[in-house]
Amino acid sequence: MPPQAICNAYKKYQQMDEAALLADLEIVDFQRGLSSIQEERVVPVAVVSSQMIEAAQKAFAAQITNLCAEKPIIPPDACTIYEHVEFPG
Repeated sequence: MPPQAICNAYKKYQQMDEAALLADLEIVDFQRGLSSIQEERVVPVAVVSSQMIEAAQKAFAAQITNLCAEKPIIPPDACTIYEHVEFPG
């Protein structure tokens, strides 16, 4: 049985429609930007370089050459990894 907080969150979000989900400021949405409360709780802890991401893409593409042979790999931007302060590591 999951903790009660997980059950409560599941019940809350299960019943919401898409518009309510998009408007819920408790949901972390990097496209929308973080609220001031989220900025205190969701903090950057590392950055994965674009070179590392590109190397992983190329290694993956090599494994599925039939699917990726037609599409060139576009160099990605670096990716910031975030962590919630209440759930470290």
